[in-house]
Amino acid sequence: MPRAGIPPGIPGFHAVARSAGIEYVPAGCAHGFQALTDPADVSYRIDRPHDPSEDVAIAADDPELAIGWPLPITLRSARDRAAPRLADALTLSRSS
Repeated sequence: MPRAGIPPGIPGFHAVARSAGIEYVPAGCAHGFQALTDPADVSYRIDRPHDPSEDVAIAADDPELAIGWPLPITLRSARDRAAPRLADALTLSRSS
């Protein structure tokens, strides 16, 4: 059941890969990950050249999303720390 005001999407999942694994995320879907091991390797394969102007960051701790991260969030990039809530990100992307 989608949360009020949040467009329906793909539900969250918890994937644990002991060796190389693949997860498919359709274009245009928000996604995030939390490394549960140190070290952890993550790579992306995309269907066209990357255009940073199309990137949208969403706050991992947005209370409206209520993401149940497996571990406390202890390390984020400056970009991720400054990321807006989903509602604000949607407003910003529509005004661009």
